[in-house]
Amino acid sequence: MTTTNARVLCADAGRPDVRELSRVIAVRLLQRVGIPTTESPGFAPTGSVPRTPMTVEELVPGDPDGLAAAATALADLSVSVPVDLIPLVVATSKAHASLGKAILAQRVKAAEVFEKAAAAGIPNDVICHDEKMTEFIGAQPERGDLVLELAKEAITLRLAWTDAESDFVDALREVREELDIADW
Repeated sequence: MTTTNARVLCADAGRPDVRELSRVIAVRLLQRVGIPTTESPGFAPTGSVPRTPMTVEELVPGDPDGLAAAATALADLSVSVPVDLIPLVVATSKAHASLGKAILAQRVKAAEVFEKAAAAGIPNDVICHDEKMTEFIGAQPERGDLVLELAKEAITLRLAWTDAESDFVDALREVREELDIADW
């Protein structure tokens, strides 16, 4: 039997713990099916999410294309696994597809926010960092309302991204339980 790279069944899902959840599920699904993999089944998140996002990708982290590819690879895998594993693989595929779509939609909105800021000559870090926002508004109070409006939009997007991450984890609750992955 050939060793399979679990990385084709997972993707950068955003937060380090969520990204690692995607990887661990892929490894454990392959193990359950009996397909050898060189990946560790242990949970060891690494990395971080930028606190002051300067780009669309930093404001809404994750890899929507990778999530879509993982969803497709998982859907393909679902036709060759034992019947009792099909619901787990399908649920994992759906969760990846849903998160990928959410990230993609949020990135479109984030690009619009950053474009509005650029058009107004407002740096991205001003709308994404309290201290810089305060300094900017202090220096240019006439632009305060616009800065606050853009900051509110950026914060709303970051919260929507956090909700999408939580929805991904929640959608995988039964998969996590079945594969004996610790609950958060």
